[in-house]
Amino acid sequence: MNELKTKIIYERKIKHLTQKDVAAALSLGETTYQSYEHGRCEPPYDVLIRMADFFGVTTDYLLGREVSENAAIDRRKELRPSTLKLVDATEKLNDMGIAVVLGYVARLIEDNPEFLLPSARLR
Repeated sequence: MNELKTKIIYERKIKHLTQKDVAAALSLGETTYQSYEHGRCEPPYDVLIRMADFFGVTTDYLLGREVSENAAIDRRKELRPSTLKLVDATEKLNDMGIAVVLGYVARLIEDNPEFLLPSARLR
């Protein structure tokens, strides 16, 4: 289930959500959700389905069974050009580099809330 933890971490981060946010949306305890991200245990089927619905993906994708390049291309079409540039740039970074970038972004947002899109201000 290494694939699952990688996918849910990725989906959570591109949506700029915390583990607490996702756990609440899935009606799970935060430590339960964290155990899925850390690969300590596997979610039951009903939770896996709720995760897929919440992230807007298929269970096959979460389990690493979706090999269609069309799915990845379709997901990229949903991104703004500037966001796509950021995603492409971070694809070159290891996990530590991504964590640093996410820290910069979090501080940027905290210090400059006017940079947020109107839809992000509602959260």
